[in-house]
Amino acid sequence: MHWTWSKRSLAVACALVPLGLAPLAYLLGWYFIGNPGPVSMRIPLQQGTYRSPWFTTRIHDLYELDLVTIPWRHNPVDLNWQIVDTHGNTVAVGSWQDQTSGTNSVMLVRYYPRPGLRQRVIVSLQHSVAGSEPSPTISISCPEASLEFSYAAPAALLWAIVVLSLAAVLFFIPFVPRLLHRSAAATS
Repeated sequence: MHWTWSKRSLAVACALVPLGLAPLAYLLGWYFIGNPGPVSMRIPLQQGTYRSPWFTTRIHDLYELDLVTIPWRHNPVDLNWQIVDTHGNTVAVGSWQDQTSGTNSVMLVRYYPRPGLRQRVIVSLQHSVAGSEPSPTISISCPEASLEFSYAAPAALLWAIVVLSLAAVLFFIPFVPRLLHRSAAATS
């Protein structure tokens, strides 16, 4: 079969489309499947024990357990927390007494779980907190992975723009002679 330059141009354009979209697809798949922020849970300000849903760490990196509060909080929050796996083994444990002022996020612990580990956060409030202030939030995230994603995303987006632009140009090359032929026929 004899391939003309227009068919070659169209074939190259079709090959460039997946090549241009591959880095973006990889990053989006990694972000949604990797789950760099598996838990964000509000803690009621009533005395008691609260459990997060089960979650799985899939990224082989350092995770953080953070407590997000309101910086102008006047009523201290004292809590004990632990991270346990499905077998009841303690992954991390600690306590926190609200003695900070002027901050809205406190890192409680950094830990390095193995990928695929199912776990949950258990938080115990020792006493109820008076007032109508918003509830604090417990969150687990993988900040380094999110940072790597934020560095890679613009490069992947630029790559997609450049490669898909080239594919668009190559896709329209076969139509240029036809358009020129029609315009020449229309003027004569």
